[in-house]
Amino acid sequence: FLPPASKMEQILADIWKDVLGAEKIGTADSFFELGGDSIKALQVSARLHRIGKQMAVKDLFSHPTIQELAAYIRDSDTSSSQAAVEGDVQWSPVQKWFLSQDIREKHHFNQSVMLHRSTSVQEDALRKTLKAITCHHDALRMVFTQNEQGKWDQYNRPLSHSDDALYGLQMIDLCTDGNRAYEPIIKRHVLDIQQKMDLKNGPLLQAGLFHTIDGDFLFLSAHHLVVDGISWRVLLEDLALGYRQAAGGEDIKLPPKTSSFKAYAKKLSDYAESQQLMKQLKYWREAEEYQTEALPFDHIDGTRAHEGQRSTISFTLNEKETAALLKDANSAYNTDTQDMLLASVILALRHWTNQSAFKLSLEGHGREDVLEGIDVSRTVGWFTAIYPLLVKLNADLPVSEEYMVHVLKTTKDTLRRVPDKGFGYGVIKYLTPPGKKDINFTGAPEISFNYLGQFESGRTAEVPEEDAFSFSPLGAGGDISTTWNREQSLDISAIAAEGKLTVNMTYDNARFQRKTIEQLSETCRQFLLQLIEHCQNKRETEKTISDYDDQELTEDALQEIADMLSFH
Repeated sequence: FLPPASKMEQILADIWKDVLGAEKIGTADSFFELGGDSIKALQVSARLHRIGKQMAVKDLFSHPTIQELAAYIRDSDTSSSQAAVEGDVQWSPVQKWFLSQDIREKHHFNQSVMLHRSTSVQEDALRKTLKAITCHHDALRMVFTQNEQGKWDQYNRPLSHSDDALYGLQMIDLCTDGNRAYEPIIKRHVLDIQQKMDLKNGPLLQAGLFHTIDGDFLFLSAHHLVVDGISWRVLLEDLALGYRQAAGGEDIKLPPKTSSFKAYAKKLSDYAESQQLMKQLKYWREAEEYQTEALPFDHIDGTRAHEGQRSTISFTLNEKETAALLKDANSAYNTDTQDMLLASVILALRHWTNQSAFKLSLEGHGREDVLEGIDVSRTVGWFTAIYPLLVKLNADLPVSEEYMVHVLKTTKDTLRRVPDKGFGYGVIKYLTPPGKKDINFTGAPEISFNYLGQFESGRTAEVPEEDAFSFSPLGAGGDISTTWNREQSLDISAIAAEGKLTVNMTYDNARFQRKTIEQLSETCRQFLLQLIEHCQNKRETEKTISDYDDQELTEDALQEIADMLSFH
């Protein structure tokens, strides 16, 4: 254990403790071996921004220890405006993707969270907090209109003196007569809130506070056009901090804003025609136009009796297995959690289909350090990058431990070679003028994969555990309209919350029988546990081709070099 030796090392150690939930951080400890990932790296960047410092997230990937990273921290040179944003806002690629979707009820496409507190929530303090959050995070005040020709516009409303224009809040008292059968009542109210979002008039942040004899439940829902997974992490931290301040009789003071969503979208339109982006055309052309074999559907014609119906099969790792995945397993091949999860999915798909090439639609957080002068580490809005990932395996290797390692290495190296983690694909597809690109967009892959990262309910150094809200599964579901005809017939997602990782496989009932996806899920679980065990038992780190800069290096060539070195 090496203690911090400078003021900056101490600052980083304190931030890492907060973000990673660790008791003790040494300056030689690797961020990623402690459970860090790209989302947590963004949280480190956001914490530094609060104190007038900044870090490029890519620097943390290149220099994953405090000892190395401290030299790359600098004073913030982008002093983002703290004034309220208003006016017309240009579209981001993922927003344009949403507008292209086959969904009748576009107003019903939300993200939500249910929080619980054993002690009563003060209504006045909650209202002050919700107002502060919607004044501070400009994108929450956006509204969306469609003209007679079908063209959509988004507009950031100015600050309003009326709380009703900023957020919606329903108060429901379910304490009467010691009633413990409140769950179905809460579910009805939650569904009502979900279905009544108003894109044209707003507000697009809606809340429901439920008083019960088992404590208070706070439901928060926002339309996906104005939030994403990182946004929720920011909002939950600000909710916990703001509520603590308001309940204590203090004025609410939230951390400073980073670049506005409006400024980000404007900068994107310039980037869409840049030489920097055009260099990626060759990569995206191959990923887009490569044809993989069809999945072995149970119902070839997509039997219409099940049209629009989808079901979900899930598995959850226990706390010990989850900790091993998030922290212990990644030192073996210099991987991260997404590499391990996706490799287990690829292994399960290979076992199921016997194919050796797979194309999946991947989702990344999309907040890469690409646009000069733009920092969105603490910005609320929808930034997600959706892009095709092509994974080609060695078809000749028999399924064995060696093959399992080959798939893990191939998955990791394939992900590392995606330009800017997929940021540019949507920009090219939706924002670059047609004359500037020569890609034939062939349609979305049949499978999507999304690792949502680790979720906490807003606990930070400023908000101790006893003051934070906790997550509750009560009333979950119903975020998105059933009128959405999804592009994928199989959606795979993973999330770590409350110390446990859950993998969900949501499938089209018109394509698959339940037993097919149950078998796929169980195969995936077994491969994931085998990968974790193998990586835990490996004593030394083995580098793979993406750990070197040479784009032409192959796995076989790297092995030959390693064999020569060990021979000498």
